[in-house]
Formats: sequence, structure tokens, C-alpha cells
Amino acid sequence: MKSFAAILFLSLATASFGQTIPNIAGSWTISATSQQSGVTTLVGNFVQNGGSISGTVNVTSQCIQSGQFSGTVNANGFMSITISAITFTGTFTLSGNSASGTWTTPVSSCARGDNGTWVATRLAPVLNIAQIADGSSWQTSFQVVNLDVMPVNYAFTFTGDNGSPMPLPLVNGTAGSFSGTLPVGGTAFAQTPGTAASLMEGWASVTSSGQIGILTIFNQTITNRPVSEGTVLGVQSGADVFMPFDNTNGYSTGFAISNSNTTQTLNVSLLFTADNGTQTSGMLILGPLTHTAASITAANMFPALAGVRGSMKLTAATPDITVVGLRFAPGGLSFTSLGEFLYTPVSTTANAGL
Repeated sequence: MKSFAAILFLSLATASFGQTIPNIAGSWTISATSQQSGVTTLVGNFVQNGGSISGTVNVTSQCIQSGQFSGTVNANGFMSITISAITFTGTFTLSGNSASGTWTTPVSSCARGDNGTWVATRLAPVLNIAQIADGSSWQTSFQVVNLDVMPVNYAFTFTGDNGSPMPLPLVNGTAGSFSGTLPVGGTAFAQTPGTAASLMEGWASVTSSGQIGILTIFNQTITNRPVSEGTVLGVQSGADVFMPFDNTNGYSTGFAISNSNTTQTLNVSLLFTADNGTQTSGMLILGPLTHTAASITAANMFPALAGVRGSMKLTAATPDITVVGLRFAPGGLSFTSLGEFLYTPVSTTANAGL
């Protein structure tokens, strides 16, 4: 029996200082030591509402299966988590982005009274860039800044439209590779050459060991025209994303969307609400790790939205979509970037006394 999943959640159930329950929502990696099965490392994601926590865990054992969990934590350093009908109880201590504690299971459960200890680290969120373009007049630049209080490791993963790794060319760098370590307040820069005749498009995800910021600059250079640029920030993916659009007075809006889910195809619903209240809906299907970019008014999209402005809502079953928009001036002579507005449930903190 491997009741290592228990530990997983203990770690997630972080401790609090004083009488305030901290906000512990996020992603954690946990190393759990079981008396029966030894050491297992897991990753879990969860949300929090005061002293209640819930989420999903990816684990399979004789009596613990992948799926949802729920439980409680309190400011006295105790927790109770239920997964696969087994309740794990124990202690926890929180110190910044690290946590540790103990756990045990009932003798009456299939875990047969297993117990152990656990340690955990809160992971920095993965940041995504929904559009990258190089060649055919386009160039993309990246800036990474360390926002943490300690050195941070970072690594970009570039992915093409079809979900395969993309060998994005980088000036003075290795194609498809951009990573390193930044001191506190340090920055790193990279850019694509933009010299290829054909266009390469895709998206990027960035993992890190701490808090970072990412600025992406799109540059289009066309002979006898002013250089046009737009910027977007690296953001977390979501399930409900909003973006403005404006196709009036000769302007046109394009958008790019990526699916960061490694295994699941997403049906993404689109809802356009014009400023006069009229709505238009549609659907996009994105395979795992795939990406697409299009003009809203393209023939295979929504040509009826020409001359219309308003908001665009994109909704998926899982929080794995990232979106960016570009608004082109009449004749395509210049453009500006449109960022997304991500809807996320607000988690709260509460006082002890559960």
C-alpha cells in the first residue's frame, strides 16, 4: 500500500503563523516519506477558501487514485485531507514557500494505519506567451527579470502550431533554447533574427524556481514603412479569458491562442459581445500543446464582425488557455498589442477557529 498521496496534501496544507490561516493556494511539489512504501515525490494543485482547501492530485496506488481531494487546515498547525475516501490527518509547518509536517491514516482504511513525514515547496507559476513569430517581416524579443529575493533559474520551452517542439532561432543563442540563472534584480535578453523568408509561429512556456517577470516584444519591419511594435507580458493560463477587439474604421483585430494542456484536447467556446449588446458565438478545437493565430474577420472565422467592436470571451474546461491580440491600423501599416483579462476565483484568508 502506498499512502504517499496523503503526504501530498499535508504539504499543501501549509501552516500558519499566529491565528491567521495563510493563502496556500497554488502548485506544490512534495516529497513524502511513508513508513510502508518509502519516499515518493508528487505535484499537486489546489485552491483555498479560508481554512478549506480542495484540488486535484495525480497519483495511483493500491487504494489511492488520481482525482480530486478536499480538506481543512487551521492556524494551530493541523490538517485533515480526504482523497479516494481515505482521510489523512497530521501536522504542518509553513515557512515562506516551504512546508513540512507529519501524516497518518486510519487503521480501518485500506492504508492500514500508514504514517510518515513530508516536506514541500511551492512552485513558481508557469508563465505563457501565446504568440511568437519570426520571419516574413516579423521578429520577437524577450526580456526576463528576477523579481524574487534570491537567485532564480528560468527556462523557456518553445512549441509550434502542431504541439511539437519549435527550434526557434535566437540571435547569439541556440535554436529552441533560452535558459539561465538570474541574480536578484537581474535581467536576460533574447531575440529572434527575423531574417527568414517564411513565417514561423508558435508559443512559449517559461518555468522558474522563483518569481520572474517576462516582457515579449513583437516587431514588424516592412520596407518603406515605419517599424511597428507591440508588447505583451508572460501570464498564467486560465479557463476564462477576455480580450477587447476593434474592427471599426478600417481597423482589424487578430488573436493567437495556445493550449498548455499536455494530454487533453480543448473545446474553446468563443463569445463576442459587441458594444451595442449583440452577441456572436463559435468554437475552436485545440489539441494538446497546440496553437493557432487568425484574424477575427477571416473567411473561416467571423467575417460578419467586420466593422464591429466589443469584447471577446474564450472559455475552456480546464485552465490551460492563453490569449494575445494584435490590433492593426487601416491598411496594416502599424499595429498595437492587446493583452488578455484573466478571470480567476478569489481565494480568501480567515481566522482560526474551524
